[in-house]
Amino acid sequence: MSDRCTSKYGRRRPFIVVGCALIILSVLLIGFAADIGGWLGDGEKKTRAIVVFVTGFWFLDMANNATQGPCRALLADLTVLAGLKT
Repeated sequence: MSDRCTSKYGRRRPFIVVGCALIILSVLLIGFAADIGGWLGDGEKKTRAIVVFVTGFWFLDMANNATQGPCRALLADLTVLAGLKT
């Protein structure tokens, strides 16, 4: 998808920024899973906190995978550009 992007910020950078935002959200979900579970009315078994944690972990895995491709491609693009300038 980032190969066909025509953003004024570049082909890769918008995908990296969105991926980083999703990673931040995921880490917050994981870190505050117990508190969020409590807000949702969790009992002694912490079932809702576990669901929030697993959901946050799943989003973290997805966001990492979605960010990794554009990051690698950006490094390759920059390397090619540096080689053309010399």
